[in-house]
Formats: sequence, structure tokens, C-alpha cells
Amino acid sequence: MNYKELKGYLIAIDIDGTIIDENFNKDIESLDLLKELSKNNIIVIASGRPYRSSKIYYDYLDLKSPIINYNGAYVHNPNDPNFKEIMVTINKDNLIDLIDNNKDYITNAFSEIKDDVYLIKEDETVEPFIDRLGANIIIGDYKETLKDNTNGSIIFSKYGAMDKLNNYIKEHHFPFLLRPWDFNHQLIIEVFNKDVSKAKALDIIRKYYNIKKEHTIAFGDGHNDIEMLEYVRFGVAMENSHPELIKNAKYITKSVKEHGIKEFFTKHSFLDN
Repeated sequence: MNYKELKGYLIAIDIDGTIIDENFNKDIESLDLLKELSKNNIIVIASGRPYRSSKIYYDYLDLKSPIINYNGAYVHNPNDPNFKEIMVTINKDNLIDLIDNNKDYITNAFSEIKDDVYLIKEDETVEPFIDRLGANIIIGDYKETLKDNTNGSIIFSKYGAMDKLNNYIKEHHFPFLLRPWDFNHQLIIEVFNKDVSKAKALDIIRKYYNIKKEHTIAFGDGHNDIEMLEYVRFGVAMENSHPELIKNAKYITKSVKEHGIKEFFTKHSFLDN
């Protein structure tokens, strides 16, 4: 089957490292192909980003489908009031407790509630992670500023903190998990609700549109894409992906710079098998 014949598929795409590179350059060739596919298929953006910083890609593709943000903690459809909004949060008191009692390890943090960004302190190390465009930035100690449960949180920490923080969470029975990664020789830790994943959000969307499981495709590059790629029939990792994702992916395609999504669709004819 030629990709132009695809109809009735659910196709999920990550953003960073999947349709844009590390310098935020868009893979226009892949985006234009996805825009063409969206005429007969459901294209869903599935990102760790907030809606405000993924909307540009949603609009470029002229989508009318739901969008997955905060790795599945916030799912909504700006064009369909019948699609019930999904909001899964992190308990603010648990988060404040974790940060306040582990200051020897945690150097900074920011949390988001839709377009409100709660930053403990201004620090240049947080800049690559905060999208300030359209955001309301509130700065200060969380005990004073954080008034509600959050969609997600990013902690900046010293190396060697993971065991300490994981043990603290386990001892206090906090209902969230930690996902670490290294960025410019600094430990970055994502705090997320244990019931959140892109896969769970995608399952809700698939059932909403009554799409068969065998008609699902997903592209990603990060550790947070593992469950999503395992969930779909055709789970595709970019060749520059996190090593754990590579091990769990069913297919590997080229990098963003080599138009990996377009390469997958134009060079494979097994989608009808």
C-alpha cells in the first residue's frame, strides 16, 4: 500500500527530536506529508510540551484532532467540544514536601498549570526548558506561590540525587514518578503522575474515533515515548533516539535532519500487512 492510500489510521507524532531538531529547525518535508495524510487519517501531536508551545505545529498541520500535552497529563481538542478534556495532575503538597526536604540535592524547579509557570528562582540553566511565550511566570518559594496541583514539574538536581529522591517518594507513598536525563552535564528530573503516559492518552483518542488497534502508528525519540511506541502497531523510533526507546521500537527511521517520518512512509509498503 502506498502511503497516499492510507485511510482511517491514527498517527501520533512527538515534536522535539521527531519533527524538529535540536536547533528547533522544522522538518518541513515530513510536516507537509503529515498534512496530506491528515485529510484521511487522524494525526495527533503527543508531546511533553505545554499546549502553547505545540500549537504552532498543530496549526501548521491544520489539525482538528485532540492534542496530547505534558506527556498525557493534559489532553483536549480545541476544535471539538464533545471531546472530554483530560487533566491529570501532581499533588502540590507532595511536590512541595519533596522539594523542601531535599534541598541538599535540588537546586531549582519549575511547574506548570496550563499557561501559569511556577519557577522557584531565576536561573539561566532553566531557560532551555521554559517556553515563556504566552506564559504567566510566577517566581518564588512554592510554599508561597503554588496554589494548585500541577500538570507537570521539572527539577534541576545534583548528580547522585535519584536514589535519594526515589527513596523519599517511596517512603512517603507519593503517587508520582521521576524520569531523569542529562542535559549539558546537569541532571534534569521530570516529575509526573504515575497514571500518566502518552500511550494512555492515545488509547482514549483511539477509542473516541473507533479506530482499530492495527491501524495505529507512532513516532518518537525519547524515553517518554516508550509506552506509546509499544502501544501502537507500528512504533517508529528516530535513529537518534534514547537507547531505551531504540530497544523497544518495532521500527527505526532516519533522523529529523534526514526527514525520518517522510522516509518511513515513502519507503515502507507493509502497512496493509
